[in-house]
Amino acid sequence: MLHGTPVPEWVLSGPTVDLIRAEPNIEVRRSAIERLGWDAYIRVAGMTRVASCPDPGNPGAELGLYDDVLTGGWGARRRVLIVTNGTPEPGGHRRRYGIDVPSDLDNPIDAAAWTYGLTGELYRTLARRT
Repeated sequence: MLHGTPVPEWVLSGPTVDLIRAEPNIEVRRSAIERLGWDAYIRVAGMTRVASCPDPGNPGAELGLYDDVLTGGWGARRRVLIVTNGTPEPGGHRRRYGIDVPSDLDNPIDAAAWTYGLTGELYRTLARRT
């Protein structure tokens, strides 16, 4: 168990990029990436930053849009938007998450807007997202 999430032993003893990418359960993947830390995972996984900008719907947070390579996908890429939760955890920290977004989105605001079914123009006007 890790923060209430049942996880396999490898998440606690030694998460690796290959194990994380092969894991079908999104909560287990999230837990393993949190064990490594998002910055370390991005670096070790060789993810490439496409663009980043301040998150207009989450003051003080950044949106980061990255390319990643799918395992078993013959070099196919996936695009991942790294976001920070707008609501602090009970300990006060705010979790970061990676959200798969369409690979044709090149702007982090458009990618964040897509996750809510909004346009980038409308997302830019948000005072606070949840």
